[in-house]
Formats: sequence, structure tokens, C-alpha cells
Amino acid sequence: MSKQIETGEWQINEHGKRYRRVGNTIEYEQEFWMGGVFVPESKLDEFLEARRAADELRKQEEQRRLEEERKRPKYFCPFQSGIRDICEGNSCAFYHDNACALSRINRTPEYDSIGRRCPISKCSSKCRNDCALYRDGCLLTAVRIINKGE
Repeated sequence: MSKQIETGEWQINEHGKRYRRVGNTIEYEQEFWMGGVFVPESKLDEFLEARRAADELRKQEEQRRLEEERKRPKYFCPFQSGIRDICEGNSCAFYHDNACALSRINRTPEYDSIGRRCPISKCSSKCRNDCALYRDGCLLTAVRIINKGE
């Protein structure tokens, strides 16, 4: 007849690892390498559920960010060059409080400048109404040099 081996209760050693005595040997709980950490078998379901929830939250946040990005109006930026001539938003030094700082010039333009060559555009593009600096004309035409005599 085979002798029945006694298994003890799970315990935790000084290193935080779970183990139990099986006969006169020690059996450690199996661990899996998941996402850069070792996860004990007893915590695997908990870990996978938490990871799924975190992934879902990350996807929702990414979807929200992309939706917000799509809703934001796309403006032509005369300071950009080449194919990427869209306003870069928060990565630009002129961008503050969801708008180009230059577009906050508090004066009305001197004239409607649509169709004229933009002097600051690197690609010599024409002035257009989807430019970040356009408000019934180029806002840079509103900047005037004031002489000391005036």
C-alpha cells in the first residue's frame, strides 16, 4: 500500500514567499513572470483582473484624448514648414490656454489679407482663414510701430 503524504498549511517565509511542508520537503508556491514581475499562483486571477481593468481604463483615456483631439479645430501655423503645417498645440512655445498667444493681439487687423503671401511662412504660403493668426485679416498687420514723435 502507498503511504499517504501529509501536506501542511500554506505559510509565508522570511522573504515573503508562500510555502508548505509536503512530507519532509518544502513546496513553494508556483510563480509566473507577468508584466515584469513575479506573480504567485494564488494572486494570478487578481493580477490579471487588475491588469485588464487598467488596460480598459487606458483605452478609454486614449479614446477620450483622441476624441478631444478630433474636436479641437485644426489651424494652419505659418511658423511650421512642409507637410506638417498644422498648429502643434501644447508643444509650441506660443501656445497657451488652448490658443496661439499671437492670436490674442487685442487689435483689429488693418485690412483683409486673404490670398496675399505670408511673410513669416517658411513655404511662402498664402494668407488663409484657417490660419491661427487670422481674425478678419492677419493679426500681424494690427501690430504697428509707434514712433517717439507720435
